[in-house]
Amino acid sequence: MKKLKEKNTYKKDSNNWFVKGNSFFDSGKFDEAIKCYDKALKINPGNDAFWYNKGLALEHLGKFDEAIKCYDKALEINPEDELFWNNKGNTLVKFGKIENAVKCYDKILELKNIKGIIERFIKKYPSNNLEQKEKLISLLKHKYEFVIDDACFEKLLDYIKNQVNQQKEKSKYFKFKSKILEEKPMNKGEYVDIFLKQYGPKHDDYLNFLKDLLSENKINLEIDEIQKLIKSRIVFKEMESFEKELLTEENIKENITIKKIRKKIQIWKDEGYDVSELEDMVKKVNE
Repeated sequence: MKKLKEKNTYKKDSNNWFVKGNSFFDSGKFDEAIKCYDKALKINPGNDAFWYNKGLALEHLGKFDEAIKCYDKALEINPEDELFWNNKGNTLVKFGKIENAVKCYDKILELKNIKGIIERFIKKYPSNNLEQKEKLISLLKHKYEFVIDDACFEKLLDYIKNQVNQQKEKSKYFKFKSKILEEKPMNKGEYVDIFLKQYGPKHDDYLNFLKDLLSENKINLEIDEIQKLIKSRIVFKEMESFEKELLTEENIKENITIKKIRKKIQIWKDEGYDVSELEDMVKKVNE
């Protein structure tokens, strides 16, 4: 529980109500304490300690949703207070909102400048190393006074791991974006060509990159539309390759790949692609 902060900006009457509320709180009379905190807040709503202690009293009464709102008010006034973040996190756990609680604990790690320790742990032990994890928990507890429920700690590790992965993904995206700026594509087909060169067979993992970049350039396509466009571009490139093969002097003379080409053309035709030009070329080669 927060005690009164001696500052001249606090009004005397609000201080008196706050002290009275703390007295009720210490006696376990949480309803009475809340009434006093409300009177203090009516006079001075900008006091973070008033909001925080009201939140504590509400938490003791099992009113977790209301308590969280009070902690949020305290954090609006003083977002650097680790105690506020910790109690909001603990209350969110009791309220069953584990993911949101983890974000509060993550904020504490940032304020304590120890988030980097967990990030390095994740990079060094990407798999579930129980012994090393216990050492990390012990270090955070004894050296940094950061105590957290085991289940929440697991969620915290997952949360930070996702953040680390997101940073990697952002790096890849900006690399792709710089390539786009360098080559200056003129249409969506050229965007796809650069995308395929960049990511090759694993391009399905990065479709959102292409979607976002196309959107930035006012080309709005859904993922399924992009997949169709990619397939069309792959087929188009294959068609170009076949076209060159058809027109080689050796092929025209020997006619050694026509069957293979006809088979491929039929596959594209069955998939709905326009292959009329290629069919005309095959006919000319056979004449």
